[in-house]
Amino acid sequence: MTKFDENQRFWFQCGTLDEEEDSNNNGIIDSIDDTLDLIKSMQEKGIPEKNIRYVEIENGRHEPWTWGEAMPDFLGWVFGYEQPFDSRRIFIINSCCVQEPD
Repeated sequence: MTKFDENQRFWFQCGTLDEEEDSNNNGIIDSIDDTLDLIKSMQEKGIPEKNIRYVEIENGRHEPWTWGEAMPDFLGWVFGYEQPFDSRRIFIINSCCVQEPD
C-alpha cells in the first residue's frame, strides 16, 4: 500500500441540483452520493479528515455561477485562512458534522 503524503489535501464540491439521477433511490443525487462514498473510502484508507474538505451548495448546479459561490471557500482552504461566507447556501460537510455558515 502506498503511504499517504501528509501534504496532500482534497477539496470536493457538489451542488444539490448538479443532476437529477438517483440510481440507488436513496433520495440523494448520484453526484453527491458518489462524492460522499469516495470521501468515506479515502478515510478508510487512512487519509485524515483534516485533509479532506467537502462543500455542498444548496440549489447549486454544474455551472460557473455555482463554482463562483464555492471559490472563496476553496481559496481560503487552500491558502490556510477561513473567511466568513456571504452566502447562506454553502454548507461545509465533514464526516462527523454539517455546519452552516454563521
